[in-house]
Amino acid sequence: MFLTLEDETGCINVVIYEAYQTLYRAEIIHGGILIVHGELQVSKGANNNSYKTTHVIAKRISSISEKNHQKTRNFH
Repeated sequence: MFLTLEDETGCINVVIYEAYQTLYRAEIIHGGILIVHGELQVSKGANNNSYKTTHVIAKRISSISEKNHQKTRNFH
């Protein structure tokens, strides 16, 4: 399975092998915001040009859900 994660700096591909898909199925399906830990792979394009492809090979996935968010506190 492939996912694309995006933030303000751009996009990155996430590769999730079948064993990890099974293990983290609930997080992948129901998680709105995912935290992915894994191995980073960066490869240059043909002829060693400046175009790079970046992948994360997922090893652990967790989700941030509303119930896990800690409420902020204002101290005066």
